[in-house]
Amino acid sequence: MIRPRTLRGWGFVLVFIPIVGAALYRLVPGMGYEKHTVWMTLLFASTAFGNGFFEELLWRGVYRVTFPSSVPLRFIWPTVAFALWHYAPGVASANASVWGLIIGAAALGSVPRLLAEQTNSIFWPIVAHTVGGSIMVL
Repeated sequence: MIRPRTLRGWGFVLVFIPIVGAALYRLVPGMGYEKHTVWMTLLFASTAFGNGFFEELLWRGVYRVTFPSSVPLRFIWPTVAFALWHYAPGVASANASVWGLIIGAAALGSVPRLLAEQTNSIFWPIVAHTVGGSIMVL
């Protein structure tokens, strides 16, 4: 499930959509994360990797394998749940827009799903999520 597969067709575009979305998010005034120390920067960097790996494993991997023939349970529910999952970081951050994070996660959360379907792997969604998350927090 995590083995890298060859990207074809729109796969290259799908990998870069979350990355570009994260970069555009950084352009919104007041949406950056404050990092007062090197330790905070390392914490944010490790969080970006952990989130990229484990969220994709859960929301794209587990649901895809568990419900292979059910579109609502394989595609729609994980996308909605992924969006709602981002409520907590929005509330925890004084600078973040809660609705912006939820709507952005819903919109960008469907892209890794399409990428996982196209490549039959969650490797590229993990890469896109990790790089996008790193751009947002660093």
